[in-house]
Amino acid sequence: SGVFGATLAEQFDPKQLGFFFLGYLIFALFATVASMEATKQLFIAFIFIDTLLLGLTLNAFGIMPEFSHDLAAWSELIVSIICCARRNIHRQSACLFCQQFCTSQLNQ
Repeated sequence: SGVFGATLAEQFDPKQLGFFFLGYLIFALFATVASMEATKQLFIAFIFIDTLLLGLTLNAFGIMPEFSHDLAAWSELIVSIICCARRNIHRQSACLFCQQFCTSQLNQ
C-alpha cells in the first residue's frame, strides 16, 4: 500500500522523479565545470555525481533499468569513497567557494 497510503501509491509516477533527477543533473553539470578550477579530487567527485544522476534519471524513465541502476549504485559508492578520502565533503565545497568567490570559508 506504500508508505503514505494506497491513494498516494496509486498516483505516484516515477517519471516525475525522473524529471527531478534530470534537472538536478543539469545543475550538477554546471557545478562540474565550476569545480574544474578548484581541485582535481572535487572535479572527479563531480564527474561521478553526474554519472550517478544520469543513472538515476535513466532508471526513473525506465531506460535500461538494470544497467542504469548498477551505474548509479557504483557511482554512489565511488563518490562516497572519494569524499571520505579527504575526510568530508564540506571541506571540498569550502574549497570550491574559495576558488569561485575568492574568500576563505574555513578557519585554518
